[in-house]
Amino acid sequence: MKEIMTDFYRELKPFLNKLSYYNVFESLDVIRRYTMANNENKSRKHIQGIERSDVNYLMPEYRDFLIAVSLAYSTDLPNNRYTLKRWQDRAYIVQVLGDLSSNINKGFIDNEVFLWLKAFAFNQMKQFQYNPIEQLYRYYMIFSYPEVVENVENKIGISYKEFIFSAFWLYSKFLDNFQCHEKQITKLGEKYIFTPFSENNLKKTLSFLSIDYKSIKEATKQEID
Repeated sequence: MKEIMTDFYRELKPFLNKLSYYNVFESLDVIRRYTMANNENKSRKHIQGIERSDVNYLMPEYRDFLIAVSLAYSTDLPNNRYTLKRWQDRAYIVQVLGDLSSNINKGFIDNEVFLWLKAFAFNQMKQFQYNPIEQLYRYYMIFSYPEVVENVENKIGISYKEFIFSAFWLYSKFLDNFQCHEKQITKLGEKYIFTPFSENNLKKTLSFLSIDYKSIKEATKQEID
């Protein structure tokens, strides 16, 4: 198994080297736009700010991997020459990931068929996206049992309902914005001090749901390497 994965990594190395020229934040924004189009059942041919193409979509089964390798290898410096907004760049990436997926499938079918079946089913599930609000409400109901709530609140330091309300607020801020200054997020709490949207609650919720770029880049690269 280790030898198989080493071969895949060696095959992917030229792609990872080229990916280092792409700006990580722009790439993540493009992936986000494709994901939102998928969630809202909108055409992937007409996504604002992205060159139109009848093919070369960033499909759900590729996005998680592309997020990980972009975080690990892409630069935080601007680069207008390489961009996922351009259809030719996406064509290259889709081709590489498609070939890699085929080779991985063949390798695992021959050597680890049950592991391949599990991975195949998981990737098929990614084709069917659900409304994030519905999912958040579902988890709110699941974790609303008193014993669970007590344990969660001891961990996070604020009431569970305040955490959920604050999480909804954060989701609404990032729904139409790829990036947002922290002050824009927490300024609501300056006005509503004694509400679930207090500045303290918003900052705590943001700290639980986010990680700084340097940390996630290092952690992701360590996992991949």
